[in-house]
Amino acid sequence: MYSLRAKVLLYLDAIEDDADGPLFYIEGSHKANHPLMQTFAAGAREIDGYSHLVHRMQFTAGTLVLLNEALVHGALEKLSARRRRVLVFTFAPAFAADWSELRRGDAELHRQGYVVPDTEDSH
Repeated sequence: MYSLRAKVLLYLDAIEDDADGPLFYIEGSHKANHPLMQTFAAGAREIDGYSHLVHRMQFTAGTLVLLNEALVHGALEKLSARRRRVLVFTFAPAFAADWSELRRGDAELHRQGYVVPDTEDSH
C-alpha cells in the first residue's frame, strides 16, 4: 500500500490527556496490507485487536506533526471543555488532488476515503 498524500498538523491548543480527544495512530499501519483508504466505520471497537499498537499523542500548543496519510490515524472523542484547534494541511501531487471532477455527495468521494459530512450545518 502507498499513499500519495502527506499531512501536516499544527496544534494550536495543548492536548494534555485522553479527555482532550488526542490524535491516535496504529504503529506500522502505513505498511499494512489494508485496502487503500480503509475506514474503521465501527470506530474504537474495530481497533480493539490492535490495542497493543495504538498510540495516543499529547502535544503542547505549537507542535507540528508530519504524517503519511496511509497511517491509520484519527482522534479520540473529545470529552473535556478545553479547546482542540488544529490546522491541517494536506500535500499531494496535482493529479491526486484534482477536485474539479468531484461533486458533493458523489459516490467517488466515499470510495476514495473522503468524509462527506451530513449534518445540518454542513449544507
